[in-house]
Amino acid sequence: MEPNIILSLHPEWWPKILFGEKTLEIRKTAPHPVYFPLRVLVYLTTPVCKIVGEFTCETARQIKGNYDLITEASCLRPGQLEKYADGKIIRAWEVSSPIQYEKPRELAYYGIKRAPQSWCYLENSTEPMDDVKAIEVLSDGDAAIRYQDRRRIASTIENLRAAAYQSSAETEQLRQTNVGLAKEAREAKNYGAALENCLRGMCWCCEWRKYSCAKLHEPTIECTKKKMEIPKGARVASCEFWKFKVPEVPK
Repeated sequence: MEPNIILSLHPEWWPKILFGEKTLEIRKTAPHPVYFPLRVLVYLTTPVCKIVGEFTCETARQIKGNYDLITEASCLRPGQLEKYADGKIIRAWEVSSPIQYEKPRELAYYGIKRAPQSWCYLENSTEPMDDVKAIEVLSDGDAAIRYQDRRRIASTIENLRAAAYQSSAETEQLRQTNVGLAKEAREAKNYGAALENCLRGMCWCCEWRKYSCAKLHEPTIECTKKKMEIPKGARVASCEFWKFKVPEVPK
């Protein structure tokens, strides 16, 4: 299995990992589950500043609370874990099969220019290859293919999630549009009802109310039979129709 991850580690923890005392490495994040198992390169920070070995990580568990269950395996106290988590979910990387290199390696050995602050994927590794390494790569060909398949699956999953999020956003936008249209329809209905009541009220000035009722779609402030103007202010100030801010009544 080719190296998938490079992880920065304080020098004090590496001996504990080698001797099996520390079997959980606590981080705030972890690779996508489909990438496991992983071969993790260990970069020791200052003063070493070199890649000194590697280990295998089969999975990374999510932990929130109940830190007493992982204190022994992580070599950390509950108070330290609680402070590091800060109320959020943390990941416990399972450490197995640690290997110490005979000679520490520079970052350039793997084509890396700068060490990660916590960890990062190791893409397009340029690790030097001799005959022994070539045989190892050929024997691990199936594992490498499976790893690439997992990467493609993970990419597909992320694309589907992004599409689902976009669809959800578009659905919410459509819902808001429908709410706006429904509101406009209610306002138009109330407007029509108020207009009808207003015209009916204006026609009370004469006994020929039916003529005005027949001309509701031709609004006028004059009596349709006697051509009498409505008295100024009559039933207009209290009419619901005018609250819709229609043009002022012509004089």
